Amino acid sequence: MTNETIRQFLEQLIVEKQFKDLSPALKETMIESLHKRLEAHIIMAIAEKLDEKTAEEMNAMLEGDAPKSVGELQEFLKSRIPNIEEAIAEAMMEFRSVYLAN
Repeated sequence: MTNETIRQFLEQLIVEKQFKDLSPALKETMIESLHKRLEAHIIMAIAEKLDEKTAEEMNAMLEGDAPKSVGELQEFLKSRIPNIEEAIAEAMMEFRSVYLAN
């Protein structure tokens, strides 16, 4: 999942939420906040699918002195979860449902 795809997804969420008259600065702040929340949601959803050893490895990647980027984390997970893109898409749709329901 590319950063551009994620950004488009988040921009669409803002449109679907029907926010009116957002300044560009406020919209950007909202996208940044949503991006952090979405990443956390995806990580939690994926962590639930991992065995204990892989979950510990992922946790070490996230909490190390130099936390890995989303791209590095995705590569790690792709090597361990065959349908990772599907799992990420599912987590994104769950996030969308929760966000739009509130």
